[in-house]
Amino acid sequence: VWGTGYALDYPMPLQQVMLLTCLAAALYTLARTHLAVFAAHERFRDVSAVNVTLRTVIVAGSVTLLYLGYRVLPLMVFLIPVYAAMLVLMHALTRRLGGFSALRARWADLRYLVVQGAPIAVGGLAATAYYGIDLFLLTSLASADTAGYFAIGVRFFMLLVTLPDLLATVAYPVFSRRATQESSSS
Repeated sequence: VWGTGYALDYPMPLQQVMLLTCLAAALYTLARTHLAVFAAHERFRDVSAVNVTLRTVIVAGSVTLLYLGYRVLPLMVFLIPVYAAMLVLMHALTRRLGGFSALRARWADLRYLVVQGAPIAVGGLAATAYYGIDLFLLTSLASADTAGYFAIGVRFFMLLVTLPDLLATVAYPVFSRRATQESSSS
C-alpha cells in the first residue's frame, strides 16, 4: 500500500496514513478471525457486546482527539492500540470458549479454511475493490475537486448502508440457527 502511495506520488503525510491504516486493518482482521468461533457456539451476544464496545471506544476517542485539535495521523495511531486490545480480548475469549487459539492454527486447518472460505474471500475482495479502490483511481485520473466530491458522496452512501447492515446483523443469528436446525433434521 505504501508502494502504491509512493508510485502515485502522494504526499508523505498521506503515505503515513496509508501505512498506519494497513497496520490497524491487520490487527482488526486478526481480531475478526475469532468471530467464527462465537458464531459456531451461537454466542452472538458476546460478539455484539465486543463490537458495540469497540465502536463506542473508537467514536468517543476520535471525537475527543478531534475536540483537542488533533488531525488524521493521531486518529490513525489511536486505532492501533484499540484494535490490538480487541485482538487480545477476542483471543482470550476464544480460548475460554473454544479451548484453542485461532491464531495458532495448524497447516491443515489453514488449508481447509482457505478451500472452504474461498468463495467468501473472493466476494470480500470484490466488495473491497468496489468500495475501496475507486478513490485511489479517481485521484490519479481526475481533479482533486472531483475526487473530493466523490469521497463525500461515498460517505453519504455508507451512511445510508448502515440500516441494511443493521438488519443483516440482526438477521444473521436467526438465519444461522435456522440453517443449523434444518441441516440436523435432514
